[in-house]
Amino acid sequence: ANNSNSVTQEEKNGYIGLGKTAEAYAMLVLSDLQYENGLRIEVTDEQKPGKIQPYPMVLAAIKTLLNDGDAALAKAGTDLAFPVPSGFADFGNVAGFRQFNRALAARLAIRSNNYPDALPVTAGPRFNFSATAGDAVNPLFQLPNTAPSVATVAHPTFRTDIRPGDTRINKIAARTTRLSRQGLSSNDDVVLYPTQTSPIPAIKREELLLIAAEANANTGKLPLAVVQINKVGNAYGLPDYTGPITAA
Repeated sequence: ANNSNSVTQEEKNGYIGLGKTAEAYAMLVLSDLQYENGLRIEVTDEQKPGKIQPYPMVLAAIKTLLNDGDAALAKAGTDLAFPVPSGFADFGNVAGFRQFNRALAARLAIRSNNYPDALPVTAGPRFNFSATAGDAVNPLFQLPNTAPSVATVAHPTFRTDIRPGDTRINKIAARTTRLSRQGLSSNDDVVLYPTQTSPIPAIKREELLLIAAEANANTGKLPLAVVQINKVGNAYGLPDYTGPITAA
């Protein structure tokens, strides 16, 4: 964007906001995988990347990227200069993409226990997949009752611990034969994605409601936390929460 004279300054800001948000998202996904092992933050020179930095520094770097991306989007006018995939259709303008950016900031705030910064609620964009030549298929799709070398199965406690009436039981399906890999075994496949072109949420309103509930529970707003927990539970067929109204 900065090396081009064929777009306006507002359009440049849109590209920069997209780039920084996408980089922050990628770093957040990798950080969730690595956790306290840390990540390399300085990667400007891919031949000589910086040293692996500790987890708090990684979170701080991601926060800077998200905030810089949001600041750029704030100066990007109303419409983005580029099309977005259909899964991002509801977030295809500047205001919508800023919502996505702030949703990621809420997810990040929970990672760093920064609860006062984690209160937005919004719907969620999705990553699209296609079997068309040149496109990518859903990497998490798996035919039920197969035994691939890398299998996605449910932890046995998912079925035993789920509450009666919770429709999230539909996220798993019983296998005809128990699958074992490297000392781990399960009787249930994960069936979140029914086809190889099923979209994957980038972040969902459900997660934001639970982020908000955790944030409110840890900042003394317990009744509001219960309301948010109930919004999620009710959506999956569960009655309102009736346990102790404490942060724990």
